Amino acid sequence: MPAYSSGLLFQGKMLANARRRDTTLFHISTNGYVEYRKYSSGSQYKPKDKPTHQVKIQRTKVSGNTRELFLNKKFKGLSFKKVTQHGKVQYRLDVINLHQPFMTEGQSDDDVPSMYYSNYLVGGRKMYTEIANSELM
Repeated sequence: MPAYSSGLLFQGKMLANARRRDTTLFHISTNGYVEYRKYSSGSQYKPKDKPTHQVKIQRTKVSGNTRELFLNKKFKGLSFKKVTQHGKVQYRLDVINLHQPFMTEGQSDDDVPSMYYSNYLVGGRKMYTEIANSELM
């Protein structure tokens, strides 16, 4: 799981007041699955949405700011590296922490807290995850 994160990584544009217009969601679940959801422009993530792709993580390797997730299947949308021809571990997906945090300003008059995010590179695509908000600090 990415540090200080719920495991949800978004690809899309940040709008004012920490509102997102996401088109892609990458999720590392607590039960060991990689989930990938693709949305039409303008729609939002809902926790009960069924993933477009869901693959079990077979093995994980951490080295520095990179997490290598080994899977037995690949899916469209992200870049995978082929590791072997057969077996449980055929593909590798790299999740790289770019160590480039950023913040969106909150609004004191309507109780919207400042939000803190961190940038990641997942399968060659730049994504971000929420790491904290000013209410937690």
